[in-house]
Order: sequence, then structure tokens, then C-alpha cells
Amino acid sequence: MKFKVTHQIKFLFLFVLSSFIFWQTSFAQKEDIKRAEPIFQKGVDAFKEGKYEEALKYYNQALKISDKLGGAYNNRGTTLEKLGRYEEAIKDYQQALLTSKKYQATYYFNVGNCYYGLKDYTKAVKSYNEYIKLDANNEVVYFNRAKIAEAAKKYDKALEDYDKVLTINPKFRAALLARGMLRRNAMMFTESIEDLTAFVKANSGDANA
Repeated sequence: MKFKVTHQIKFLFLFVLSSFIFWQTSFAQKEDIKRAEPIFQKGVDAFKEGKYEEALKYYNQALKISDKLGGAYNNRGTTLEKLGRYEEAIKDYQQALLTSKKYQATYYFNVGNCYYGLKDYTKAVKSYNEYIKLDANNEVVYFNRAKIAEAAKKYDKALEDYDKVLTINPKFRAALLARGMLRRNAMMFTESIEDLTAFVKANSGDANA
């Protein structure tokens, strides 16, 4: 008697086979991650000590073993950024954006900083804007965007961003100085004096600054 293979049996066989392949792949990936983690940690330790070339070597080794290691692309990107290798750093941050949804805002901020370092201000602002969509409470991103606007002589936009910086952090000294100077140039003398006075107090460590 011939056994007739039904569509249901075929489907069940394929499902079991694909599940087994997935389990094997998943197990192998976990093992690779386990092997890569100690090397990755060596990179973290070297970075903390300011040994960026050494950290880079360890991150490269870790990523060769597993490209699924959480944070590896971002950490390598940060190391490359410290070494002034901005274009390579951007590639790693962009890879981090593709592989991890957890720290998207941080990755956009890092990409923006690299483009800032490359003086590609249009792309820097674009990345900062993406960051702000996810986190509107980081004074540094507004400060960087303000500096770009000021360099482009978009003074109203620069003042707007300096205002946001100082709303978030009223004692942000660099922003107090920058806005004070910008207001002085715009002949907003009363407001300029207020900013510069606050800057001097903050710089002197005055508790009432």
C-alpha cells in the first residue's frame, strides 16, 4: 500500500526542518557572541584608558567573530571618531542604526557629530534633526545645531537654538557666552549684558549663577 503524502504532512515537515535550521543558526550565533564578549570587553577597557588604537584592534576582532554583538558597532564607531576617522565611524554608526533599535537617538547624535567634524554641516543638521525627533531634551544637540546656523549667518535660527539650550540647562556656559555675543552683534545690548553676566558668574563658580 502506497503512502500518500498530503499537503499537511509536507507543510509539517518543512516547518520542522526550518525550525531546526533556525535553532541551529540561533545556537551558533549565541556561541559566537559568547566567544566575542571577552574580546569586546578588552576593547571597552582599552577605550576607557584612552588606548584607542588598542581598543579598535579588539573591536575588530570581536566583530569578526560575531557581528551580532550588542553595542559593538557603536563602540567601534566611537573609537574611530576619537581617532578622527569620521567617515569610517559614520559607517559603523549607520550599521548600528540598522541592527539595533534601542539607542537610535544616540547613533543619530554620533553620526551628526562626525559630519560636524567633516564640516558637512547639511548632513550634520539632518542627523541632529533625526535625534531631536527621538529626544528633544539634550542641550548639546541644540548647541551644535546653533553653532552651524551661526556659521551660516542664520542668526535667528541660531538664537532660537541657543534659547532651547538655555531652557534645558540655564547654566550652559558656552551657550550663555555664544548667545550673549550674538545678541551684542544684533544690538540687543540689555539681553547681551544679562547673558554675559550670567556667563561670568557661572564661570566663577558663583552659587547664584
